[in-house]
Amino acid sequence: MYCLIYWQLEAKARAIAPYLQSQLSIGERVLLLYPQGLEAIAAFFGCLYAGVVAIREMIATIPLFGREL
Repeated sequence: MYCLIYWQLEAKARAIAPYLQSQLSIGERVLLLYPQGLEAIAAFFGCLYAGVVAIREMIATIPLFGREL
């Protein structure tokens, strides 16, 4: 099991925020396509730090004839 303590989560989020700020204006929307987990949480907080609106969509892993969607 993978875990983060608060300062690690904050460090990841603050590393994501400058990139988002360089690509988007404050208030713009960004689509987050992540499977459920800690990386998705860090990306969401990165959006908050950057001042952009996070639209979260989880990626489903559904077996289809031996393949993943």
